[in-house]
Amino acid sequence: MFRKFLIRLVTLMFLPLAACQLPSRPTAQPTPPPTPLASNSLAFETVARNESGVNIRADQMNDQPQLFLLTAPNEIARIQNQVNPETLRQLRNVNFDEYVVIALLRGRKPSNNYQTVIERIEQMDHQLIIHAQFWEPSPQWASTGAETSPYHLVTVARQRISDLSQVELTLHSIPLTPTPPAN
Repeated sequence: MFRKFLIRLVTLMFLPLAACQLPSRPTAQPTPPPTPLASNSLAFETVARNESGVNIRADQMNDQPQLFLLTAPNEIARIQNQVNPETLRQLRNVNFDEYVVIALLRGRKPSNNYQTVIERIEQMDHQLIIHAQFWEPSPQWASTGAETSPYHLVTVARQRISDLSQVELTLHSIPLTPTPPAN
């Protein structure tokens, strides 16, 4: 009798569990596609990047980095003494109805092998944040003694920038020195 009672008890306890049919291994669920992050980065194209500039009188050049937002062809005059003639020709070919030019001028440097590279441009409200790399020559590499003025000029679609009259440019730069190859 006790045996029958025990069998009934076990059957009553495990019968609901047997009806549930739990899977032996988890089933794969399709993963939803990742939600794209809202990006405030602006696409740009390089107009010119140069380390040489032109021979500029010391009183015409700043020793510190400068940022310019050129929104019309007549504004090219603001930087014409700090870029070479080829770059001026390229700037005159920019369609200022569709694009603006952001000019990052590094300032006067004592030798060559200085590079200026705009990595990305972010827009935060009325502020354009220019992220740039400032490459310094390695002390272990030879550099000429001629003064240079490295720069990077890029175009950005005018329609991507909200209210050009309110734009403020901000520079975030990282100084870098290349490591010479191992001997």
